[in-house]
Amino acid sequence: MRIILYGILIFFFIGCSPSNEMDSTNLIPISGNWELITTYGGSEEDIAHGIAATSDGGYIVVGNSKSTDGTFSNKKRIGSDIFLMKFNALNEVEWTSTYGGSEDDRGHDVVQLADGGFAVVGYSQSSDGDATRNEGQHDNWVFKVDAQGNLLWEKSFGFLGHDHAYDIISTSDGGLFFNGFLDVTASNGAGQDGKTQLTKKHGVGEFWCHKLDPDGNLQWRRYFGGTSNDRSYDAIETKEGDFVLVGSSESQDVDITNPKGEYDIWVVKIDAKGNLLWQRSVGGSNYDIGTALIEAYDGDLLITGQSYSQDKDITDPLGSSDGILLRMSNEGELKKVQNYGTYEFDSLKDILQRADGTLVMVGYSGSGEIETGGALDNDIFLYYVFADGTLVNKYKIDGEGLDIPEKIAMTTKGQVILVGSTNSTTAPYSNSAGGKDLFVAIWN
Repeated sequence: MRIILYGILIFFFIGCSPSNEMDSTNLIPISGNWELITTYGGSEEDIAHGIAATSDGGYIVVGNSKSTDGTFSNKKRIGSDIFLMKFNALNEVEWTSTYGGSEDDRGHDVVQLADGGFAVVGYSQSSDGDATRNEGQHDNWVFKVDAQGNLLWEKSFGFLGHDHAYDIISTSDGGLFFNGFLDVTASNGAGQDGKTQLTKKHGVGEFWCHKLDPDGNLQWRRYFGGTSNDRSYDAIETKEGDFVLVGSSESQDVDITNPKGEYDIWVVKIDAKGNLLWQRSVGGSNYDIGTALIEAYDGDLLITGQSYSQDKDITDPLGSSDGILLRMSNEGELKKVQNYGTYEFDSLKDILQRADGTLVMVGYSGSGEIETGGALDNDIFLYYVFADGTLVNKYKIDGEGLDIPEKIAMTTKGQVILVGSTNSTTAPYSNSAGGKDLFVAIWN
């Protein structure tokens, strides 16, 4: 463990109701410190992809591990398995468990359920061990465990090609919704139950989403996209019970009606039955990708991503690529595009909104100019901003190697927990086990 102190940013609390006002007197106090940065893993590759806050004040981390030593010394299988690590409110590991078979298995997201158990999603190439079915290369794999990590059920969804799932949410009706992409060429148009009229026009990869009941039984599934490569990375259920998906699209046809460039940030809204309500492409003539989204307290959609463009919707570029924040209405109207970064490459990976309306965003940069004295490597950064996107302050984790953030979550105590992976072995990752390790960082 290593405690990292950067600057101190203190605001005095008067009221904590969500607000879009840029009034520092309404902000919940923060220290602005990296309180704890700890690595976990073994001698092989260990990567954290997702995190969820838990009702007991702790959190749970999901990813994949190739190690059979160190943190994962109880792992018996060689190769990549999905792992779960449950932490209590004191940031102590309560239990660690792995899941998978003899082939490649990767975990990307986890959500706590009303009964205290957890639903996990990722993709799997296995048809043995914990996985009972596989139709091709990688299939979407979803499973449920109890509060202690014991496997209760698992389901596989896929066809002959590579089908990946990246995000899962617990829905208002007690079921589950997960999304990713489908190799629709390999599926020969299958994977869109009840919607067959356009299957011959789709190709390569599609936004692919599934709605399950509480027991993991399929209720419906849909795909959206065009004849090129389209991938969905995150999704939410809105207050009205609809779903919004975000990712990137290379297509310029079929479901995409107003493409902007080589790759666009693509936002898709569907109703509770999977019917398309609207879609919107955002970006410029170059490469733009959407990574995460939330529904803000005012009902707008806030979307993070990365942009290499310098035209069309991208009017204020800063470097070779920028982290980007989009504000969009729930009806698909683009209200604001804001860039963050330096003269080098920058990206935003995830976002959350605090109870006072302020936003916390995490990403990475290839420039040392995020903070004074940084090295020209890949460093993690966190932006703390007002609800309108105005910067309050920025904070950095500076390792000597390749440090990649993935997701953030907020505990019931108000701590922001960040997970990702690193191959750095010096401070603040001086307890590295070797190879590529997962890390957990706490920001207050």
